[in-house]
Amino acid sequence: MVADFVCAEFGWLKGKNSESARVIFRPGVNRDGYFTCDRVVEQLNNAIKILKESYPEYTHVFIYDNAPSHTKRPEDAITARQMPKKSVPVFPYPVVKKGKKSPALRMEPGKLPDGRAQSFYFPDDHPNPGWFKGIAEILKERGLGHIADKPAQCRDFKCEEGKTDCCCRRALFLPLSSIRKFAARTQRFVDAYIDNKCGPEAIEWATKTFRSHRQTPAHLTFSQI
Repeated sequence: MVADFVCAEFGWLKGKNSESARVIFRPGVNRDGYFTCDRVVEQLNNAIKILKESYPEYTHVFIYDNAPSHTKRPEDAITARQMPKKSVPVFPYPVVKKGKKSPALRMEPGKLPDGRAQSFYFPDDHPNPGWFKGIAEILKERGLGHIADKPAQCRDFKCEEGKTDCCCRRALFLPLSSIRKFAARTQRFVDAYIDNKCGPEAIEWATKTFRSHRQTPAHLTFSQI
């Protein structure tokens, strides 16, 4: 397998001194392993270094497809899958690979409905400091105590169609309102980039200037819409 970067205008990525970020890889369990997300990031960092040193006058955009190795979430990303219903000393559970146990990172804090951070671990002054709170406690803190007494999940996680509160795990999955808010905010960022706004300007536009996705702010001119 060969992994490299190519540009329609300049061809294969090469530095001024013929440096390359190309990776020749023999995939397989008994060969070079697999081209994981960590290796993808390592190759990208090498490519960025070459571009900064050899072509600083250009703005470079890297485009990837949505292969699993390209879309891996952060190690501490929040996930409702596998969460135990009751509090436990350690979660996520340590991962054992090739006989070696590697401790899993704690999940990053979530957000309560009012915008405050929600830690999924008990504080130091709690009787069980540092323990993972469990789904039931997390739901109670989010004002969903009426769901906390329900089963952790429906059988095989095959919930009845249309149900959103049939089990604890289903309630923790993204509600439709959150998905719509994310989609609307993403669209505002797209509009900002089309208008040639840079990163900070795009954030300003998406989060402050054009906060509503249902109406146009009165202070914006028609040309800005």
